[in-house]
Amino acid sequence: MFTFALFLLGFVVSAVAVRYAIIAAHRFGVVDKPGGHKAHDTVTPFVGGVGVLAATLCGAALVEHFYNLFDARLYAFVLGILVMWVTGFSDDILNISFKIRLVIQAAVGLAMVYWGGIALHDLGHLASNTEVLSLGFIGVPLTLIATMGAINALNMIDGIDGLSGSISIVSLLLIAFAVFMSGDTAHFTQILVMAGGVAGFLYHNLRYLNRRRARCFLGDNGSMQLGFVFAWLLSDFSQIGVTPRAITPITTLWLFAVPLIDTLCVMLRRIWMGRSPFHADRNHLHHLFLRAGFRVQDTVLVLAFIQLCFGAIGLGGMYAGVDELTMLIAFIGAFALCFYVLLRPWRLVPLLRRVNRLLGFTSAHAVGVHLKIGRAHV
Repeated sequence: MFTFALFLLGFVVSAVAVRYAIIAAHRFGVVDKPGGHKAHDTVTPFVGGVGVLAATLCGAALVEHFYNLFDARLYAFVLGILVMWVTGFSDDILNISFKIRLVIQAAVGLAMVYWGGIALHDLGHLASNTEVLSLGFIGVPLTLIATMGAINALNMIDGIDGLSGSISIVSLLLIAFAVFMSGDTAHFTQILVMAGGVAGFLYHNLRYLNRRRARCFLGDNGSMQLGFVFAWLLSDFSQIGVTPRAITPITTLWLFAVPLIDTLCVMLRRIWMGRSPFHADRNHLHHLFLRAGFRVQDTVLVLAFIQLCFGAIGLGGMYAGVDELTMLIAFIGAFALCFYVLLRPWRLVPLLRRVNRLLGFTSAHAVGVHLKIGRAHV
């Protein structure tokens, strides 16, 4: 009951915040307009991050009030969230340079390391079952790379209604489970409220029942914010420090698998084809599903389920005591298979069409029902 109450609190705070943000966005013209490479055909506010931010701050207030944990770590976390929200919102409105975004992300990463004390110190028991593999002096730069990578990976996968939010809520709930199992009630509270906040945004963003389009988008202000959340949580709970090690460093890969694999595969494919890894194209996983005839809502459902499977494998292997090197090799194998398949989208799309028919989903290419009525004979 306590768990449901926390989730419901985050949901309500976020849903209400997004509702009023949508009204304000339409009034002041802070909307995403159709045209160019954009798939939507109506003006849509990009204020989803407002709800996530409101729920995150609400969770932080609960942690401070009931657990008295509002120290430098939580200050650094809240600052990083706010900076990412402002940076993303500025990018939504002004389309700021990616170089400026990377500089700001690096600065937030440095604050996370030196103010919040969150950094990658080891890779777990990769080399030995008795000693951890220390990162030494490369820990800080690797933390910065991981932080910027997580922020941009979630941003890059945010291409259709509900995808980033659905994958995020799956991963957040899996992390919350691991944190709860470690006995850390305070951070379990924070994560669960944030998960409810993402659900509150999805209430306005998902296509369900008769809703054909989203009322608002997550926007860069939401995706960059959530990317930073994952960078913080996965770095924090995978290391030996102030909080107990709730997950192994290798498990973090499984808990963030879909954004990570999709981004790396797309960027490596661009390099393979002789293009810049930052050159936008339409070869992300969700693009291929849509090309194969999956509807947006079905694509979101399938990819969220895939993330759930990846996360369950990671946590299941960890709790079962599977060797960490074996889990790493398994993840690399899964990544290699995905890269091989995505390298040849012209072969993947027909396969996905068959999967779509096998699952019984309505094809996005089906635009109507045609009835042939013969002449009645009297």
